[in-house]
Amino acid sequence: MNPPDGYGLTLRTSIEAARPDPELRVDEWAEEFMVLPKSGPMPGPFRFDRSPPARRVHQVLSPGHPCKRVVAKVASQMFKTQTALNWIASLIHRRPRNILALEPTDTLVKRFSARVSTMIRNVPVLRERVAAVKSRDSRNTVQAKDFLGDATLYMNTAGSAANLAEVSAPYIYVDEIDRLEMDVDGEGDPVELAEARATQYANDCKFFYTSSPSVEGFSKIDDLFAMGTQEEYHVPCPDCGHLHPLLLENFHFERDPDTGYMDRAWFVCPACFFEIDEHHKTTMLPDVDAGGEARWVATSTGDGETISFTLSAFYMPVGAITWLSLARQYARAKERLKRGDHEGMQVFYNTRLGLSYKNSESATTAKQLQDRAEPYAPRVLPDEALVATMASDTQDNRLEVQIEAWGPGMQHWVLDYIVLHGAPSASPNEPGSVWARLDEIRRTPLLHASGRAIQISADGIDAGGHHTQDVYNYGS
Repeated sequence: MNPPDGYGLTLRTSIEAARPDPELRVDEWAEEFMVLPKSGPMPGPFRFDRSPPARRVHQVLSPGHPCKRVVAKVASQMFKTQTALNWIASLIHRRPRNILALEPTDTLVKRFSARVSTMIRNVPVLRERVAAVKSRDSRNTVQAKDFLGDATLYMNTAGSAANLAEVSAPYIYVDEIDRLEMDVDGEGDPVELAEARATQYANDCKFFYTSSPSVEGFSKIDDLFAMGTQEEYHVPCPDCGHLHPLLLENFHFERDPDTGYMDRAWFVCPACFFEIDEHHKTTMLPDVDAGGEARWVATSTGDGETISFTLSAFYMPVGAITWLSLARQYARAKERLKRGDHEGMQVFYNTRLGLSYKNSESATTAKQLQDRAEPYAPRVLPDEALVATMASDTQDNRLEVQIEAWGPGMQHWVLDYIVLHGAPSASPNEPGSVWARLDEIRRTPLLHASGRAIQISADGIDAGGHHTQDVYNYGS
Protein backbone atom coordinates (compact mmCIF):
# COMPACT_ATOMS: atom_id res chain seq x y z
CA MET A 1 0.00 0.00 0.00
CA ASN A 2 1.36 3.39 -1.00
CA PRO A 3 1.41 6.04 1.73
CA PRO A 4 -0.96 8.93 1.14
CA ASP A 5 0.37 11.93 -0.72
CA GLY A 6 0.26 14.46 2.10
CA TYR A 7 1.27 17.38 -0.09
CA GLY A 8 -1.39 16.61 -2.72
CA LEU A 9 -4.10 16.12 -0.10
CA THR A 10 -3.18 19.40 1.56
CA LEU A 11 -3.18 21.21 -1.75
CA ARG A 12 -6.56 19.84 -2.84
CA THR A 13 -8.09 20.66 0.55
CA SER A 14 -6.72 24.21 0.40
CA ILE A 15 -8.05 24.76 -3.12
CA GLU A 16 -11.49 23.46 -2.13
CA ALA A 17 -11.56 25.66 0.98
CA ALA A 18 -10.65 28.73 -1.07
CA ARG A 19 -13.31 28.04 -3.70
CA PRO A 20 -16.10 30.64 -3.44
CA ASP A 21 -19.53 29.43 -2.42
CA PRO A 22 -21.85 28.70 -5.34
CA GLU A 23 -24.22 31.53 -6.23
CA LEU A 24 -27.28 31.34 -3.99
CA ARG A 25 -30.43 31.32 -6.11
CA VAL A 26 -33.29 31.27 -3.61
CA ASP A 27 -35.72 29.70 -6.10
CA GLU A 28 -33.33 26.84 -6.89
CA TRP A 29 -32.52 26.36 -3.21
CA ALA A 30 -36.21 26.13 -2.30
CA GLU A 31 -36.93 23.36 -4.79
CA GLU A 32 -33.80 21.44 -3.80
CA PHE A 33 -33.99 21.63 -0.01
CA MET A 34 -37.29 23.00 1.35
CA VAL A 35 -39.74 20.50 2.83
CA LEU A 36 -43.24 21.71 3.71
CA PRO A 37 -44.89 20.44 6.92
CA LYS A 38 -47.49 17.70 7.00
CA SER A 39 -49.96 20.12 8.55
CA GLY A 40 -49.95 22.34 5.44
CA PRO A 41 -52.12 22.09 2.29
CA MET A 42 -49.25 20.67 0.17
CA PRO A 43 -46.85 18.70 2.41
CA GLY A 44 -43.56 17.42 1.10
CA PRO A 45 -40.88 18.95 -1.16
CA PHE A 46 -41.54 22.56 -2.14
CA ARG A 47 -42.51 23.06 -5.79
CA PHE A 48 -43.32 26.25 -7.73
CA ASP A 49 -46.05 24.51 -9.72
CA ARG A 50 -48.25 25.23 -6.72
CA SER A 51 -47.61 28.98 -7.03
CA PRO A 52 -45.75 29.94 -10.24
CA PRO A 53 -45.88 33.72 -9.60
CA ALA A 54 -43.73 33.23 -6.49
CA ARG A 55 -40.69 32.12 -8.50
CA ARG A 56 -39.55 35.59 -9.59
CA VAL A 57 -40.02 36.95 -6.07
CA HIS A 58 -37.58 34.27 -4.88
CA GLN A 59 -35.16 35.11 -7.67
CA VAL A 60 -34.90 38.82 -6.82
CA LEU A 61 -34.42 37.96 -3.13
CA SER A 62 -31.25 36.09 -4.08
CA PRO A 63 -28.13 37.84 -2.69
CA GLY A 64 -26.64 38.06 -6.18
CA HIS A 65 -29.56 40.09 -7.55
CA PRO A 66 -28.74 43.82 -7.57
CA CYS A 67 -32.01 45.08 -6.05
CA LYS A 68 -31.96 46.23 -2.45
CA ARG A 69 -35.65 46.17 -1.59
CA VAL A 70 -38.36 43.62 -2.49
CA VAL A 71 -42.02 44.55 -1.90
CA ALA A 72 -44.93 42.11 -2.14
CA LYS A 73 -48.36 43.77 -1.98
CA VAL A 74 -50.49 40.69 -2.42
CA ALA A 75 -53.73 39.11 -1.27
CA SER A 76 -53.95 37.11 1.93
CA GLN A 77 -52.74 33.50 2.00
CA MET A 78 -50.88 33.76 -1.29
CA PHE A 79 -47.12 33.22 -0.88
CA LYS A 80 -45.80 35.92 1.43
CA THR A 81 -44.83 33.94 4.54
CA GLN A 82 -43.59 30.84 2.71
CA THR A 83 -41.41 32.99 0.47
CA ALA A 84 -39.93 34.66 3.56
CA LEU A 85 -39.26 31.25 5.14
CA ASN A 86 -37.59 29.96 1.97
CA TRP A 87 -35.42 33.07 1.79
CA ILE A 88 -34.42 32.92 5.46
CA ALA A 89 -33.68 29.18 5.24
CA SER A 90 -31.47 29.63 2.19
CA LEU A 91 -29.50 32.34 4.02
CA ILE A 92 -29.04 30.17 7.08
CA HIS A 93 -27.73 27.37 4.85
CA ARG A 94 -25.59 29.23 2.32
CA ARG A 95 -25.17 32.86 3.40
CA PRO A 96 -24.80 32.98 7.20
CA ARG A 97 -25.36 36.55 8.36
CA ASN A 98 -27.63 38.08 10.98
CA ILE A 99 -31.30 38.16 9.93
CA LEU A 100 -34.03 40.32 11.47
CA ALA A 101 -37.69 39.29 11.10
CA LEU A 102 -40.30 41.76 12.35
CA GLU A 103 -44.02 41.19 12.98
CA PRO A 104 -46.76 43.63 14.10
CA THR A 105 -47.56 41.83 17.41
CA ASP A 106 -46.09 39.40 19.92
CA THR A 107 -48.68 36.82 18.92
CA LEU A 108 -47.53 36.91 15.30
CA VAL A 109 -43.89 36.73 16.43
CA LYS A 110 -44.67 33.49 18.29
CA ARG A 111 -46.59 32.12 15.30
CA PHE A 112 -43.76 32.92 12.90
CA SER A 113 -41.17 31.50 15.30
CA ALA A 114 -43.17 28.26 15.53
CA ARG A 115 -43.14 27.98 11.73
CA VAL A 116 -39.38 28.55 11.73
CA SER A 117 -38.92 25.79 14.32
CA THR A 118 -41.04 23.40 12.25
CA MET A 119 -39.04 24.30 9.15
CA ILE A 120 -35.75 23.57 10.93
CA ARG A 121 -37.02 20.16 12.02
CA ASN A 122 -38.19 19.30 8.50
CA VAL A 123 -35.11 20.43 6.55
CA PRO A 124 -31.94 18.38 7.26
CA VAL A 125 -29.43 21.04 6.11
CA LEU A 126 -30.98 23.47 8.63
CA ARG A 127 -30.94 20.99 11.53
CA GLU A 128 -27.18 20.73 11.05
CA ARG A 129 -26.69 24.48 11.33
CA VAL A 130 -29.13 25.74 13.96
CA ALA A 131 -28.37 25.42 17.66
CA ALA A 132 -30.24 22.54 19.26
CA VAL A 133 -33.16 23.32 21.57
CA LYS A 134 -32.07 22.78 25.17
CA SER A 135 -33.79 23.75 28.38
CA ARG A 136 -31.04 26.21 29.37
CA ASP A 137 -29.67 27.08 25.95
CA SER A 138 -30.33 30.73 25.14
CA ARG A 139 -29.16 30.25 21.54
CA ASN A 140 -32.47 28.78 20.41
CA THR A 141 -35.50 30.64 21.74
CA VAL A 142 -38.79 32.05 20.49
CA GLN A 143 -37.05 35.30 19.56
CA ALA A 144 -33.63 34.08 18.42
CA LYS A 145 -32.15 31.14 16.52
CA ASP A 146 -28.35 30.93 16.40
CA PHE A 147 -26.79 29.21 13.42
CA LEU A 148 -23.21 28.31 12.55
CA GLY A 149 -22.12 29.70 15.89
CA ASP A 150 -21.88 33.42 15.13
CA ALA A 151 -25.02 34.38 13.18
CA THR A 152 -28.58 34.75 14.51
CA LEU A 153 -32.12 34.95 13.21
CA TYR A 154 -33.82 37.54 15.43
CA MET A 155 -37.64 37.57 15.55
CA ASN A 156 -39.37 40.45 17.26
CA THR A 157 -42.15 43.02 17.07
CA ALA A 158 -41.69 46.25 15.13
CA GLY A 159 -43.70 48.17 17.73
CA SER A 160 -40.73 49.11 19.92
CA ALA A 161 -37.85 51.37 18.96
CA ALA A 162 -35.62 49.32 21.29
CA ASN A 163 -36.38 46.17 19.31
CA LEU A 164 -35.25 47.93 16.14
CA ALA A 165 -32.14 49.50 17.66
CA GLU A 166 -30.34 46.63 19.34
CA VAL A 167 -29.61 44.41 16.30
CA SER A 168 -27.31 44.85 13.32
CA ALA A 169 -28.37 42.76 10.31
CA PRO A 170 -28.01 42.88 6.51
CA TYR A 171 -31.17 40.87 5.83
CA ILE A 172 -34.49 42.18 7.14
CA TYR A 173 -38.02 40.84 6.71
CA VAL A 174 -41.02 42.96 7.77
CA ASP A 175 -44.41 41.22 7.64
CA GLU A 176 -47.86 42.85 7.41
CA ILE A 177 -46.34 46.30 7.38
CA ASP A 178 -49.74 48.01 7.09
CA ARG A 179 -50.57 46.70 10.58
CA LEU A 180 -47.55 48.42 12.16
CA GLU A 181 -47.50 51.69 14.05
CA MET A 182 -46.12 54.25 11.61
CA ASP A 183 -44.36 56.25 14.35
CA VAL A 184 -42.51 53.84 16.65
CA ASP A 185 -42.25 55.30 20.16
CA GLY A 186 -42.10 58.78 18.63
CA GLU A 187 -38.83 57.93 16.87
CA GLY A 188 -40.15 57.68 13.33
CA ASP A 189 -41.01 55.34 10.49
CA PRO A 190 -40.43 51.61 11.26
CA VAL A 191 -39.12 51.05 7.72
CA GLU A 192 -36.42 53.67 8.15
CA LEU A 193 -35.61 52.40 11.63
CA ALA A 194 -35.35 48.82 10.36
CA GLU A 195 -33.18 49.71 7.37
CA ALA A 196 -30.85 51.61 9.68
CA ARG A 197 -29.96 48.20 11.17
CA ALA A 198 -28.17 47.39 7.89
CA THR A 199 -26.04 50.54 7.78
CA GLN A 200 -22.78 48.58 8.02
CA TYR A 201 -23.80 46.35 5.11
CA ALA A 202 -24.63 49.01 2.51
CA ASN A 203 -23.37 46.90 -0.41
CA ASP A 204 -24.62 43.56 0.87
CA CYS A 205 -28.14 43.96 2.26
CA LYS A 206 -31.67 43.03 1.28
CA PHE A 207 -35.07 44.05 2.67
CA PHE A 208 -38.28 42.09 2.13
CA TYR A 209 -41.57 43.88 2.88
CA THR A 210 -44.92 42.10 2.64
CA SER A 211 -48.51 43.01 3.41
CA SER A 212 -52.05 43.04 2.21
CA PRO A 213 -52.88 46.78 2.05
CA SER A 214 -55.35 48.81 4.12
CA VAL A 215 -56.94 52.22 3.39
CA GLU A 216 -55.89 54.29 0.40
CA GLY A 217 -53.75 57.21 1.48
CA PHE A 218 -52.77 55.49 4.75
CA SER A 219 -51.08 52.35 3.37
CA LYS A 220 -47.32 51.94 3.89
CA ILE A 221 -47.17 48.98 1.51
CA ASP A 222 -48.72 51.24 -1.16
CA ASP A 223 -45.90 53.74 -0.63
CA LEU A 224 -43.22 51.04 -0.86
CA PHE A 225 -44.91 49.48 -3.89
CA ALA A 226 -44.90 52.88 -5.65
CA MET A 227 -41.13 53.13 -5.11
CA GLY A 228 -40.55 50.00 -7.18
CA THR A 229 -41.22 48.42 -10.55
CA GLN A 230 -44.95 47.83 -9.78
CA GLU A 231 -45.06 44.45 -11.52
CA GLU A 232 -48.27 42.64 -12.50
CA TYR A 233 -48.53 38.96 -13.39
CA HIS A 234 -49.73 38.60 -17.00
CA VAL A 235 -51.30 35.34 -18.16
CA PRO A 236 -52.07 34.24 -21.74
CA CYS A 237 -55.60 34.07 -23.11
CA PRO A 238 -56.35 30.37 -23.83
CA ASP A 239 -57.85 31.37 -27.17
CA CYS A 240 -55.73 34.17 -28.69
CA GLY A 241 -52.65 34.08 -26.42
CA HIS A 242 -52.93 37.76 -25.46
CA LEU A 243 -51.00 38.41 -22.24
CA HIS A 244 -52.96 40.37 -19.64
CA PRO A 245 -53.41 40.68 -15.87
CA LEU A 246 -56.53 39.27 -14.18
CA LEU A 247 -58.33 42.48 -13.21
CA LEU A 248 -61.67 43.01 -11.49
CA GLU A 249 -62.94 45.02 -14.46
CA ASN A 250 -62.77 41.87 -16.64
CA PHE A 251 -64.34 39.59 -14.00
CA HIS A 252 -67.94 38.43 -14.60
CA PHE A 253 -70.45 36.27 -12.76
CA GLU A 254 -74.08 35.30 -13.16
CA ARG A 255 -76.95 33.77 -11.22
CA ASP A 256 -79.28 30.97 -12.20
CA PRO A 257 -82.42 32.73 -13.53
CA ASP A 258 -84.72 30.27 -11.74
CA THR A 259 -83.08 29.90 -8.32
CA GLY A 260 -81.19 33.21 -8.14
CA TYR A 261 -78.19 31.24 -6.89
CA MET A 262 -74.82 32.34 -8.29
CA ASP A 263 -73.51 29.44 -10.34
CA ARG A 264 -70.79 30.75 -12.66
CA ALA A 265 -67.79 33.12 -12.59
CA TRP A 266 -65.33 33.80 -15.40
CA PHE A 267 -62.94 36.33 -16.95
CA VAL A 268 -63.19 37.92 -20.39
CA CYS A 269 -60.04 38.37 -22.48
CA PRO A 270 -59.66 42.13 -23.10
CA ALA A 271 -58.35 41.45 -26.61
CA CYS A 272 -60.66 38.82 -28.15
CA PHE A 273 -63.44 38.67 -25.49
CA PHE A 274 -63.00 34.90 -25.06
CA GLU A 275 -64.66 33.67 -21.85
CA ILE A 276 -61.96 32.23 -19.60
CA ASP A 277 -63.15 29.64 -17.10
CA GLU A 278 -61.35 28.55 -13.98
CA HIS A 279 -60.09 25.25 -15.40
CA HIS A 280 -57.93 27.30 -17.79
CA LYS A 281 -55.73 28.21 -14.80
CA THR A 282 -53.75 24.98 -15.26
CA THR A 283 -52.36 26.24 -18.58
CA MET A 284 -52.46 30.00 -17.89
CA LEU A 285 -50.58 30.25 -14.58
CA PRO A 286 -47.26 28.44 -15.31
CA ASP A 287 -44.45 30.91 -15.93
CA VAL A 288 -41.81 30.84 -18.64
CA ASP A 289 -39.36 28.91 -16.41
CA ALA A 290 -41.98 26.15 -16.06
CA GLY A 291 -42.65 25.97 -19.80
CA GLY A 292 -45.66 28.31 -19.75
CA GLU A 293 -46.12 31.84 -21.08
CA ALA A 294 -47.11 33.79 -17.96
CA ARG A 295 -44.69 36.40 -16.71
CA TRP A 296 -44.29 39.41 -14.46
CA VAL A 297 -44.53 42.73 -16.33
CA ALA A 298 -43.14 45.93 -14.84
CA THR A 299 -45.34 49.02 -15.16
CA SER A 300 -42.74 51.46 -13.77
CA THR A 301 -38.97 51.89 -13.76
CA GLY A 302 -38.99 52.50 -10.02
CA ASP A 303 -36.18 54.03 -7.98
CA GLY A 304 -33.50 51.62 -9.21
CA GLU A 305 -33.34 49.82 -5.84
CA THR A 306 -36.85 48.45 -5.36
CA ILE A 307 -38.69 45.65 -7.15
CA SER A 308 -42.37 45.54 -6.25
CA PHE A 309 -45.15 43.04 -6.98
CA THR A 310 -48.93 42.97 -6.66
CA LEU A 311 -51.12 39.88 -6.95
CA SER A 312 -54.78 39.11 -6.25
CA ALA A 313 -56.55 35.95 -5.13
CA PHE A 314 -57.71 35.45 -8.74
CA TYR A 315 -54.30 33.77 -9.21
CA MET A 316 -54.86 31.20 -6.48
CA PRO A 317 -54.02 27.69 -7.75
CA VAL A 318 -56.72 25.19 -8.61
CA GLY A 319 -57.85 23.63 -5.36
CA ALA A 320 -57.65 26.86 -3.35
CA ILE A 321 -60.42 29.49 -3.19
CA THR A 322 -62.39 29.51 -6.44
CA TRP A 323 -63.46 32.36 -8.70
CA LEU A 324 -67.05 31.47 -7.85
CA SER A 325 -66.36 31.91 -4.12
CA LEU A 326 -64.70 35.24 -4.82
CA ALA A 327 -67.68 36.32 -6.93
CA ARG A 328 -70.08 35.50 -4.10
CA GLN A 329 -67.97 37.45 -1.60
CA TYR A 330 -67.83 40.40 -3.98
CA ALA A 331 -71.59 40.30 -4.57
CA ARG A 332 -72.27 40.28 -0.80
CA ALA A 333 -69.91 43.23 -0.37
CA LYS A 334 -71.76 45.17 -3.08
CA GLU A 335 -75.09 44.55 -1.34
CA ARG A 336 -73.67 45.84 1.95
CA LEU A 337 -72.25 48.86 0.16
CA LYS A 338 -75.73 49.78 -1.08
CA ARG A 339 -76.75 50.06 2.59
CA GLY A 340 -73.79 52.33 3.34
CA ASP A 341 -71.69 49.55 4.92
CA HIS A 342 -68.14 49.69 3.50
CA GLU A 343 -66.60 46.97 5.69
CA GLY A 344 -67.29 44.03 3.36
CA MET A 345 -65.90 45.84 0.31
CA GLN A 346 -62.78 46.93 2.19
CA VAL A 347 -62.13 43.34 3.29
CA PHE A 348 -62.57 42.15 -0.31
CA TYR A 349 -60.22 44.81 -1.71
CA ASN A 350 -57.55 44.32 0.97
CA THR A 351 -57.51 40.54 1.38
CA ARG A 352 -58.68 39.31 -2.06
CA LEU A 353 -57.57 41.95 -4.56
CA GLY A 354 -54.42 42.99 -2.69
CA LEU A 355 -55.48 46.63 -3.14
CA SER A 356 -56.00 49.48 -0.70
CA TYR A 357 -59.60 50.62 -0.32
CA LYS A 358 -60.85 54.15 -0.91
CA ASN A 359 -63.86 55.03 1.24
CA SER A 360 -64.88 58.46 0.03
CA GLU A 361 -67.22 58.88 3.01
CA SER A 362 -64.51 58.52 5.64
CA ALA A 363 -61.22 59.23 3.89
CA THR A 364 -61.90 62.77 2.73
CA THR A 365 -59.12 65.13 3.77
CA ALA A 366 -59.50 68.76 4.85
CA LYS A 367 -57.82 69.85 1.61
CA GLN A 368 -60.30 67.81 -0.44
CA LEU A 369 -63.20 69.43 1.40
CA GLN A 370 -61.71 72.85 0.82
CA ASP A 371 -61.32 72.11 -2.88
CA ARG A 372 -65.02 71.23 -3.10
CA ALA A 373 -66.11 74.63 -1.78
CA GLU A 374 -68.21 76.66 -4.21
CA PRO A 375 -67.98 80.46 -4.56
CA TYR A 376 -71.15 81.55 -2.71
CA ALA A 377 -71.25 84.94 -1.03
CA PRO A 378 -71.88 84.80 2.77
CA ARG A 379 -75.53 85.19 3.84
CA VAL A 380 -76.78 85.23 0.22
CA LEU A 381 -79.25 82.52 -0.80
CA PRO A 382 -78.35 80.92 -4.17
CA ASP A 383 -80.87 80.90 -7.01
CA GLU A 384 -82.12 77.37 -6.27
CA ALA A 385 -82.82 78.10 -2.59
CA LEU A 386 -86.39 78.70 -1.42
CA VAL A 387 -86.22 79.14 2.37
CA ALA A 388 -83.70 79.84 5.14
CA THR A 389 -83.39 78.31 8.63
CA MET A 390 -81.26 78.94 11.70
CA ALA A 391 -80.04 76.46 14.35
CA SER A 392 -78.30 77.39 17.62
CA ASP A 393 -76.18 75.28 19.97
CA THR A 394 -75.92 76.26 23.64
CA GLN A 395 -72.51 76.06 25.34
CA ASP A 396 -71.45 77.17 28.83
CA ASN A 397 -70.06 80.52 27.66
CA ARG A 398 -71.49 81.08 24.19
CA LEU A 399 -74.04 80.27 21.50
CA GLU A 400 -72.97 78.82 18.16
CA VAL A 401 -75.32 79.64 15.28
CA GLN A 402 -75.58 78.17 11.79
CA ILE A 403 -77.75 79.64 9.03
CA GLU A 404 -78.68 77.43 6.08
CA ALA A 405 -80.64 77.78 2.84
CA TRP A 406 -82.84 74.97 1.49
CA GLY A 407 -83.99 74.04 -2.01
CA PRO A 408 -85.85 71.22 -3.83
CA GLY A 409 -84.91 67.65 -2.87
CA MET A 410 -83.55 68.82 0.52
CA GLN A 411 -80.53 70.38 -1.17
CA HIS A 412 -79.03 72.87 1.25
CA TRP A 413 -76.24 75.41 1.63
CA VAL A 414 -74.48 76.75 4.73
CA LEU A 415 -74.77 80.54 4.55
CA ASP A 416 -73.03 81.56 7.77
CA TYR A 417 -71.61 80.23 11.06
CA ILE A 418 -71.54 82.69 13.98
CA VAL A 419 -70.18 82.37 17.53
CA LEU A 420 -71.89 84.62 20.10
CA HIS A 421 -69.69 84.87 23.19
CA GLY A 422 -71.48 85.51 26.47
CA ALA A 423 -73.28 83.76 29.33
CA PRO A 424 -76.52 82.00 28.31
CA SER A 425 -77.64 82.48 31.91
CA ALA A 426 -78.17 86.20 31.21
CA SER A 427 -81.74 87.48 30.95
CA PRO A 428 -83.20 87.49 27.43
CA ASN A 429 -84.30 91.07 28.04
CA GLU A 430 -80.82 92.28 28.99
CA PRO A 431 -79.36 94.55 26.23
CA GLY A 432 -76.27 93.03 24.61
CA SER A 433 -76.91 89.54 25.99
CA VAL A 434 -76.34 86.51 23.75
CA TRP A 435 -80.12 86.17 23.49
CA ALA A 436 -80.58 89.76 22.38
CA ARG A 437 -77.89 89.33 19.72
CA LEU A 438 -79.49 86.05 18.61
CA ASP A 439 -82.83 87.87 18.19
CA GLU A 440 -81.13 90.51 16.06
CA ILE A 441 -79.66 87.85 13.73
CA ARG A 442 -83.02 86.09 13.45
CA ARG A 443 -84.86 89.31 12.55
CA THR A 444 -82.30 90.52 9.97
CA PRO A 445 -83.41 89.64 6.40
CA LEU A 446 -81.07 87.70 4.11
CA LEU A 447 -80.45 88.53 0.47
CA HIS A 448 -81.59 86.13 -2.25
CA ALA A 449 -79.62 85.85 -5.53
CA SER A 450 -82.73 87.21 -7.28
CA GLY A 451 -82.33 90.45 -5.35
CA ARG A 452 -85.24 89.91 -2.96
CA ALA A 453 -84.98 89.93 0.83
CA ILE A 454 -85.73 86.60 2.56
CA GLN A 455 -86.60 86.19 6.25
CA ILE A 456 -85.48 83.17 8.26
CA SER A 457 -88.47 80.84 8.15
CA ALA A 458 -87.69 78.62 11.14
CA ASP A 459 -85.13 78.43 13.94
CA GLY A 460 -84.29 75.97 16.70
CA ILE A 461 -82.11 75.90 19.83
CA ASP A 462 -80.43 72.96 21.52
CA ALA A 463 -81.83 72.88 25.07
CA GLY A 464 -79.44 70.26 26.51
CA GLY A 465 -76.54 70.80 28.91
CA HIS A 466 -76.36 73.22 31.82
CA HIS A 467 -78.69 75.90 30.41
CA THR A 468 -81.91 74.05 29.66
CA GLN A 469 -84.01 76.41 31.78
CA ASP A 470 -82.29 79.47 30.24
CA VAL A 471 -83.31 78.24 26.80
CA TYR A 472 -86.88 77.71 28.03
CA ASN A 473 -86.87 81.26 29.49
CA TYR A 474 -85.75 82.65 26.14
CA GLY A 475 -88.46 80.81 24.24
CA SER A 476 -91.31 81.75 26.58
